[in-house]
Amino acid sequence: MSQLDLEKFKPALGDWFFKLEKIFASKQMYDLYQELKELSRQGVKVTPKSSDLWRFFKECPPSMLKVVIIGMDAYPGMYRNGTFHADGIAFSNSYSPDGKCQPSLNSFWEGLSEDLGIELENKHDLKFLANQGVLLGNRALACKLNKTGSLMGQFDFFWEFFLQEIMPGFNGVPIILVGKDAQQLRRYCFEFANPVFQITHPSFAARKNETWDTEKVFSKVQTILKHNNNETIDWTGKNPATEQDPF
Repeated sequence: MSQLDLEKFKPALGDWFFKLEKIFASKQMYDLYQELKELSRQGVKVTPKSSDLWRFFKECPPSMLKVVIIGMDAYPGMYRNGTFHADGIAFSNSYSPDGKCQPSLNSFWEGLSEDLGIELENKHDLKFLANQGVLLGNRALACKLNKTGSLMGQFDFFWEFFLQEIMPGFNGVPIILVGKDAQQLRRYCFEFANPVFQITHPSFAARKNETWDTEKVFSKVQTILKHNNNETIDWTGKNPATEQDPF
């Protein structure tokens, strides 16, 4: 039977499981996992590790959802100790052995600091944002080791489902599409339900040694959250509540 063993995904998806069960039961998801298994059989490494692939959902329970941020694809690299740069949360690199951020994440913090007008520490682990309701995913949730964009488009069927069938149920929750690849997903968004913002990817600013221009999108998101009577996002991570693990 061309269907995944759904029970195996319950721990990985956390409270999102029942919302996402339909797409995980689809032949498209089955075929995707067959492709990933074939790559593994051929000795091709894929990042992040399989147990982290859907981590951005588990760390951001639906009851907390405040904003969806979608980047391009997972970090393609690996540290010398054999761990991947990618940890399953877009832009985050919590496995960094020295606690340093990837260049695009440094650029992320620099642009965000200028956007919000506050001083921010360059944190390499973004779990504290996910725990507050910031869903941080990538258009391509995985890629072949050291091959950026190598699985671009393979997860589009998932994002089509998520943006068209799940997000309208979170009326008013904004979506930020970061970079041209992520912006290809805009065609799946119902903008009457979810305001959509587009900005450049911080990696390009990092390459040019420039400050990432966020076009004040994050300030706008904070304003939307206030308007919707939601708690704003603590981007500093200094609030003790943001350090707690809801699981």
